[in-house]
Amino acid sequence: MVVGIGFSIGVDAQIEFKIMKLYSAANSLAEDVIGSVRNVHAFWMRARLVQKHDNYLTQARKLGDKKSPVWGLIYSTEFFMIFSGYALCFWRGMHMYADGEIKGPGTVITVLFSIVIAASSLTQISPYFTAFAKAASAANGLFVTIDRQPLINALDKSGDRPEKVDGTIELFDLSFSYPTRPDVGKSTIVGLLERWYTPTSGSIRIDGRPIETLNINWLRTHIRMVQQEPALFNGTVFENVCNGLTGTQWQDSPRESKMERVIEACKMSNAHEFISQLPETQVGERAGLLSGGQKQRIAIARAIISDPRILLLDEATSALDPTSEGLVQKALDQASVGRTTIVIAHKLATIKNADNIVVMSKGEVCESGTHSQLLGMNGAYARLVKAQDLESNQKQHSDTEATETGDEGEKEDTGLKQIHTSASHRKGVSSAVQQRAP
Repeated sequence: MVVGIGFSIGVDAQIEFKIMKLYSAANSLAEDVIGSVRNVHAFWMRARLVQKHDNYLTQARKLGDKKSPVWGLIYSTEFFMIFSGYALCFWRGMHMYADGEIKGPGTVITVLFSIVIAASSLTQISPYFTAFAKAASAANGLFVTIDRQPLINALDKSGDRPEKVDGTIELFDLSFSYPTRPDVGKSTIVGLLERWYTPTSGSIRIDGRPIETLNINWLRTHIRMVQQEPALFNGTVFENVCNGLTGTQWQDSPRESKMERVIEACKMSNAHEFISQLPETQVGERAGLLSGGQKQRIAIARAIISDPRILLLDEATSALDPTSEGLVQKALDQASVGRTTIVIAHKLATIKNADNIVVMSKGEVCESGTHSQLLGMNGAYARLVKAQDLESNQKQHSDTEATETGDEGEKEDTGLKQIHTSASHRKGVSSAVQQRAP
């Protein structure tokens, strides 16, 4: 009986694991649809997405139907053994009474009722087998994650913790590869500096020390990053900016001391003006209550509040409108002073004044130098500068003609096509390394 129930529970757990994966996919789809409901209606995707959601649930139901025979086997085995026990007890008791092995029927009745009580207890716990199977299937995925041994352990407390950081970054014969990745590797350099990945070969050194020898938490507290799409958490502006103090000496400072640092960081990031009246403003889920420029400036404040020696800017202004871009770019210029700053950008105007510009193509460095030096080489960088100047002139020309003729729709379409073509040409071939002296 125990073997049969154990086998059935194992089979049920495997089916339940597949069902949970389908439910997870269905819930993820529903979350995406609700979060992008305007796009769903705009592109008339409702019927197709509803059908896709129904398909997940239909597959889950069909797998659930497969569980019925399993639980039928469990319950049939259980009750067969129970009633067989009744019969065996009664048959054996009568034989023992007839043979004189026991003096009266009372002993038989006592044993029979003991079996009845035990069987009743067994039937009461049997419904919990279902919960046990679900828990086992859920725990399976959890234990796989728990038992996984990462190549880079973020909780490792070993490694050097230098007292002073100058912020000098050196890359020696660095090589890294992974499949199905069409870009040139600009953002990958950021991941390697943050030690999200381990280089295939070569090394990265900070102040002459290989980053593998440095304590990983120490390393990440001295390197801060601002990405193209900032990730803010549901909470107040104050709480989000203070997240930049985690792991630093100011982590456990009094609230008043933290507030002073928050205000200073917000002023440097041009964010103080719009939050000065309401520092406890809730940013909403995924910072949905803020504009793109506001989110980016708060992310900059979070990055610089701990005064890191190294600042990584990964396409920090590429998704902003011109007005917000100007404010954010000014904040980035202020934040870059006095620290090593690596800027990844397609808009060359944002890196024109960099101390050193590195142009990448197909995962390799093809040019490096200052803006004027690279223009003198008349290579990839010079072509990109000309392309962006041409793009800007064509857009202005298109806008002017649209205003004069009133044929705005046609001219705007031409300008967009030209912008798209230029963007396709320059995508993935330029990046910048900017280091500003204190």
